[in-house]
This record gives sequence, C-alpha cells and structure tokens, in this order.
Amino acid sequence: MGAFEQKQTGGKVALPADLPNVATAATEHPDGAIYKADNGKRFRLRHARWVEVIKREPKKAAAKK
Repeated sequence: MGAFEQKQTGGKVALPADLPNVATAATEHPDGAIYKADNGKRFRLRHARWVEVIKREPKKAAAKK
C-alpha cells in the first residue's frame, strides 16, 4: 500500500530576489509552471505561491534508509 512522502526540507526556503511577483506570475502562467532562478534552484508556481522543487531520490536509495 502507498504512503505519503515525508517532508524533505527543514523549514521555509529563502526565496531568491529574481523570482517574479507571484500575483503577476499566477495570472500569466498556469498552476504548476516551473521557474529556474539564477542560483540554479527550481521553483514551482503552486496555488499562487512559490514552492521549491526538490529532486527525488531513486527508489533503491530511498529503500535503504
């Protein structure tokens, strides 16, 4: 049976200064659009707020934990 993922980050993520205004981005782009910041991190536009995209571990590595 499936299970919910555990939260990966230790708290709030400091958003980079080059992210576009979330209200403007929400009207111009669909929900789920991804923005790549200058620092290389990716952020997803989700319900009119920015959420950092975290790369998932391969299933084999996750099973060893």
